[in-house]
Amino acid sequence: SESGETGAIIITGTTAGMEVGLDAYLWQVGPSFRGLREVEAGLHLVVMAPSSRVGRQGVWVRLEPGGVAIKEWSRREEGIALGGASPALEAGSLEAARLAARSMPGLGRYPEGHAALWRRLSGHVTTTTLERCGLRLDATFSCEDEAVVDDDDFDGGASRPCPQFTPIPRAASRGDPAAVTRDHLDASERARRLVRTTFRHNAELLGELELAFVVFAALGSLAALRQWRRLLALLAECDELASEAPELFAALADVLAAQLSLAPDDFFEDPLSSAEDAIRPALANLFETLPDSLVAPLYGYVEARFALYGTDLADARNRRLFDAARAPDDAPVLVIDRDRADADADADDDDAARLLRLGFPSLATHLDPAKEDAAMAAARVL
Repeated sequence: SESGETGAIIITGTTAGMEVGLDAYLWQVGPSFRGLREVEAGLHLVVMAPSSRVGRQGVWVRLEPGGVAIKEWSRREEGIALGGASPALEAGSLEAARLAARSMPGLGRYPEGHAALWRRLSGHVTTTTLERCGLRLDATFSCEDEAVVDDDDFDGGASRPCPQFTPIPRAASRGDPAAVTRDHLDASERARRLVRTTFRHNAELLGELELAFVVFAALGSLAALRQWRRLLALLAECDELASEAPELFAALADVLAAQLSLAPDDFFEDPLSSAEDAIRPALANLFETLPDSLVAPLYGYVEARFALYGTDLADARNRRLFDAARAPDDAPVLVIDRDRADADADADDDDAARLLRLGFPSLATHLDPAKEDAAMAAARVL
């Protein structure tokens, strides 16, 4: 956006040492911090916590072109105030707030160049996506209690609910033999059914994949991580659908490259990460089955960043380098039961250890990608 179209997100009530995050960046703020300026119009995820990842809460806001969004940390409630703005700021007009934001001290600059990455990470997330998952604009949510909130029992009555993600259909295990075989060889019909009954169109399916990833990254949500993995695995096994809807898979490849840009350099080497048991097979399926026009940019990024195969895409296919990483065709039970097996194996671990094993290790404890420019570094210590 042009500078005249950007706005500001004003955050009141923070104290030195608190965590404040916006769109996959996180800062430990100083005593004079009041928010961020030069923020593009659109949906943004604001995160606050009194200290490192303890009590972390999120709220989605929509910023209009040139507008101002105001959020307050309530010390009394120990959370993001449900009403949004402080009384002092509510007393003035929106136009006055816009004018004040241009010269307000304590506003850090939105990280330069990050707007393009945020568009790639969340470009398919809409208010419909949020509402389907039990979230609303300007409504605070938290993932701290997700372990005790069952998907089937959630009544929406909590003031700070956990996201409730869409159940993903499993491959058929009984019934018409042809249908069972089809479901295990190609997930396209399951994805089509999901779109027909829940998502209505393909972009919303991609929107929930994006939502799950950013909620996992921002709030350390185990449920969001698992939903991201489920949706990625589902789409990676949709050979027929890839031919029918190439635009969906071109978008998926770009989204996945953006998500992997936040992963640590040793992501595929760290035994604590989920790369080997979930993400590498999904990538291998995509690299093997999608045409070059859709997958070559993603392969180029992954190979340049992580050096998984040591050769170009055509040579990797000719040498069948993707076969070892893909799930064996005669073992569909692994796909069906993996989430339950994960849960059983992790039953005795605390949340932090589970995130370290299942997710992005560096994002399980903090969000800062450690690529700061001067303005961003200044924002950290306001």
